Amino acid sequence: LDLAGDYPFADVLKDGMGFPALSNIPSFGVVQILLFGALAETVAMPAGEYTGGPQDLPGGYDGSSGTIPGGYPFTTQIEDADARDRALNVEIQNGRAAMLGV
Repeated sequence: LDLAGDYPFADVLKDGMGFPALSNIPSFGVVQILLFGALAETVAMPAGEYTGGPQDLPGGYDGSSGTIPGGYPFTTQIEDADARDRALNVEIQNGRAAMLGV
């Protein structure tokens, strides 16, 4: 885990998983993890830019250049309310099935 190779990765879990393992990570590694999280929350996709997407739906950013690089992948969204609700429901159900490992 260090540049010199003096601290092997296997030593991280020598005291167990979770917080005991976190104490085995070198302090600069923990700083890197926290810095990445802070940059992701404040610069890459800041929660202040959250508007619900172009259709004001839950779970969507507005797709402007400051939030999602390149914006949304499709230029048009589903206009029909029933078709959109069905597509969103299918997506949620597929996510639930994936979490269960189905």
